[in-house]
Amino acid sequence: MEQIGSREIITQKRIIKLFEKELKYHFMGDRTDYDNSNIDEERLQKYLKGTQLYSPAEISSAVTQLKRAAGNIAAGLYHANKEVYGLLRYGVNVSGSAGYSTAKNNNTTKKYAHLIDWKNPQANDFYIAEEVTVKGRNTKRPDLVIYVNGIALAVIELKRSTVSVHHGIRQNLDNQSDEFIPQFFTTVQLVFAGNDTEGLHYGVINTPEKFWLRWKEPNPVVANELDRSILQFFDKGRLLEYIHDFLIFDGGIKKAARPNQYFAIDGEVYQILADREILNCLVCGGAYSVDKYYRLERGWNWWPDEQPNEKTKKKIWNITHDPQIDDIDVMLTHTCPFRFIPTELFIGGIDQSTVDQSTEIFFDDIYECYPNDCKPFWYFGHFHGNKYTDDYVMLFDDIIKFGDKVNTNE
Repeated sequence: MEQIGSREIITQKRIIKLFEKELKYHFMGDRTDYDNSNIDEERLQKYLKGTQLYSPAEISSAVTQLKRAAGNIAAGLYHANKEVYGLLRYGVNVSGSAGYSTAKNNNTTKKYAHLIDWKNPQANDFYIAEEVTVKGRNTKRPDLVIYVNGIALAVIELKRSTVSVHHGIRQNLDNQSDEFIPQFFTTVQLVFAGNDTEGLHYGVINTPEKFWLRWKEPNPVVANELDRSILQFFDKGRLLEYIHDFLIFDGGIKKAARPNQYFAIDGEVYQILADREILNCLVCGGAYSVDKYYRLERGWNWWPDEQPNEKTKKKIWNITHDPQIDDIDVMLTHTCPFRFIPTELFIGGIDQSTVDQSTEIFFDDIYECYPNDCKPFWYFGHFHGNKYTDDYVMLFDDIIKFGDKVNTNE
């Protein structure tokens, strides 16, 4: 067993073995004597070529566009990181590449090169590298860097057990500053610091020290908290899911979900205490954005997966139709069943026939499956209005106590 106060390098070697043996990452070796980048072109090209989906010209275009976005740090790290994240999450438009014919593709179809296969984590190439020397205004050397398909997505700073994990946090923050290597962090989605006594702490770019989070997830089989958290968070599927679904860019600040937010996911049932009564509450986010095309025409953000996917719908359907599961008392959703849609709040000038109401229809089917005497009460928002009925409450800017069915502030 490793002794308390052991040097960081011993912890580091042990963690590398966990990545290799348990998590099945490829070890890139000690990178002290290399001039390292956050994009390993050779490995990225190898991955894209291996998919057999893209021509050499399309691969070249995808890599060039990613490098351009990652190198565009003039407007600051936040903006560069956000631009790179969009390319990672949605793909790189390679329609203008040599060999791609818009005429042959109906003049409208765009082709995207997907740098990461989010749906099939095992189809990606996962690497870990140690002592990654990066040159900048002042050269720095992060302890461990996680690469996926040759793209640096995570940085880990480790400390021996007698040194506070906050030293690792501050080291991460220093590395992102203009005085050191901010250009390396344009592709990095998560930053970590850890030791054996305080476990694994995480944040994103520019997260102030006081807002870093400690990963908490029980597993009695692995006693060492750092090892346990590494095995949990860096599971290939978990890591990609977290990056894809649990990071947001909000008003100039990048944010990451807390552990309890990560586990509070669509299609789950939670028991919530309302006054003295425990209510079974099923949660589900998502709805269609009626300003979708308005936003797209102006180059603004729009999330293609803004509505519940089929996996989530199937999960909700099974829960609400399983006789062995207690009835749902409350539905807490972003939008509502079709029958509750407040048509009086529709925005003028929008052709309602173009609005995708599949989520509302799905929720209507869920509502219909319950007998009249035990239908769940529904809380929702989405429509920018407040409304109180015997069957549902719609909220926009009112704040009420959970479980209430009237506006007690009136």
